[in-house]
Amino acid sequence: MISNEVVLMKRWLEESMSVSAVARRLGRSRQTVYNWKRKGDAAAEPKPRASKLDPHRSYIESRLEKYDLPATARLRSPGEGS
Repeated sequence: MISNEVVLMKRWLEESMSVSAVARRLGRSRQTVYNWKRKGDAAAEPKPRASKLDPHRSYIESRLEKYDLPATARLRSPGEGS
């Protein structure tokens, strides 16, 4: 969705539309439009970021493999209380 917005933003700015008008049409702040304008094509590609679960990924995967738990199951040891 962001890449579509960046394309629209570029087209509207090339048509001499003001940054304020572009921001209103996109439902974004003027600062966001300025940032996208400054970054160019890089704005269309969000930076990958780590998940909060990444430090626990190996544990979760091993539990799912070992106990064949559904994705909705809680991650607790077998035999633990509720």
